Amino acid sequence: MSQNGSTWTADQTSDIMFSIQKRVFNTGSGSAFFEVDMSGYSANTIFDVMQLMTTEATIENTNISYDFISELDSGGQHQLLPIIPNEDYECDDGFGRRVLSTTTGNTTFQLRATLSSSNPDVSPMIDLNRLNLLTIENKINNMPLQNTGFIITNGGSGYTGNATVTIDYSGYVTPEGMGLSSNGQGSGAAAVGIVTGGVLTKIELTSPGLGYIISPTVTLNSSGGTTATAVYNGEDKASGGNSNVRYITKKIQLAPGFDAGDLRVYMDAYRPAGAGILVYYKLLSDSDSSNFDDNNWILMTEGSSTTNFISQSKYDYAELTFAPGAYGSGVFSNRVFYTGANGGQYKDFALFAIKVVMFGTSTVEVPKISQLRVIALPASSVQGA
Repeated sequence: MSQNGSTWTADQTSDIMFSIQKRVFNTGSGSAFFEVDMSGYSANTIFDVMQLMTTEATIENTNISYDFISELDSGGQHQLLPIIPNEDYECDDGFGRRVLSTTTGNTTFQLRATLSSSNPDVSPMIDLNRLNLLTIENKINNMPLQNTGFIITNGGSGYTGNATVTIDYSGYVTPEGMGLSSNGQGSGAAAVGIVTGGVLTKIELTSPGLGYIISPTVTLNSSGGTTATAVYNGEDKASGGNSNVRYITKKIQLAPGFDAGDLRVYMDAYRPAGAGILVYYKLLSDSDSSNFDDNNWILMTEGSSTTNFISQSKYDYAELTFAPGAYGSGVFSNRVFYTGANGGQYKDFALFAIKVVMFGTSTVEVPKISQLRVIALPASSVQGA
């Protein structure tokens, strides 16, 4: 006994005792089932990547494994598939894009957790307050034309009906003066010119086509008055673009006296079948009075050694090299040459930026890049300048 919490007096007439209740768990395994609650959503959620986020306790002689059933965007469901918690699960398992459907309700996604123990004294545990499903939608396209890319430079006059729009992708010459290889040319786009009061006011696509890695030429039929004119702003123009995926570096200013005349871009890339990676550059010479942002982007070519590289697994990465040169040729020009927004032509630069564009035919098999490196080569190393 203690009267003050520090001085103790023994009580020789009393004993202390207590009982311990111990839980005896079943050995073997048991399952817990979970569903996504869609009651609070008014629209479906599509996804291409997901992550099961869990907080759990597994000690020696215990284990927790997970598998799931999800609804396919194309309809129906698949059988139980294993999933590892807290790691990205990419829907490249042969079933494609998934959907969390409000119509299907709580069975649109079902998770089974299998808990097991070989010791009757212990059990694994799952914190239900921290059990979540994170879903991600990949947005990628195969570079079709988009209505927002058309810019009417002159509405014309005298049109009595909708204008005929011709989209031409042949005979393109890069700003470096080199022809564009047929590899990767766009096709299939068609559009109509909307006329109001005899004047062209809008161009609307009737078919977006695909593969437009540079801007096509747009021409309109003649009218009884002035013929309308329009341009399309693709990825090679100063602004705009028709890809859903692009990464643009910050503007890189070279130190005074270190003007360059060539570029190399290196990256480690995962490139599945049906997907592609493009690299563009934008330059400004010290002699160029143009605003940097007004200059066009120029498409690079990939080195011939990796032009046909296709990843065979999700871990199959290759080092790709890009440089100035005719796209698709695989041959580096070892120089830059560009036309500024002011019409001048230049073969050196002190300011530059790089744009990486990715495209593909599948939202679940998308390209990925890492270790992006860019080198501006000194003007003294330029060959044939």
